[in-house]
Amino acid sequence: FDICPAWDYDARVLPNNFNLITLKEAVENIRKGKYKTIITHEKKDLLLILKNINYIKDNKVNVIYTIHGRYHRGGIANKRYYRIAKFIFKEFLKSIVKLYDISIVFIAPCVKVSWNMDGFVITPGQDIVEFEDSDFSINKLLVVGNNLHRHYFRFSLLNKIVEKFPVDIIGSNPKIP
Repeated sequence: FDICPAWDYDARVLPNNFNLITLKEAVENIRKGKYKTIITHEKKDLLLILKNINYIKDNKVNVIYTIHGRYHRGGIANKRYYRIAKFIFKEFLKSIVKLYDISIVFIAPCVKVSWNMDGFVITPGQDIVEFEDSDFSINKLLVVGNNLHRHYFRFSLLNKIVEKFPVDIIGSNPKIP
């Protein structure tokens, strides 16, 4: 696997079969027809794909766009201009998916439902039946996530919850003591 442009070593170890490459190398590899599948996670990556779509179509490359977040989010997502921009992006996404045969993958069923679009849902890598039953002796909230200060995460709400309940936060969050 080629990974571009960076790897978050705080989140996980780089697997042995992963190669870190630059964006320039990735574009060169796309143009050389090196890939059979390209997985994107961000809008800017999807735009890079569209910029090179002729190479992708000529080499019959599968393109997957991964959607991580729900369509409606808290924080800045409640602002009118953000809702308009999100609507425009969704309509743009629906048109390029049809035009260029791009697959959409959602990270959870609730994410897919919120976007109201066709696509696949990634199932969890860990089967829930493998977890032991809890005796519920620990009354605590667990928040799993990186960079929780992002504009769409309702961090102020989390702060109010922390005042009332014990909370453990797991992930890379340098702004949280």
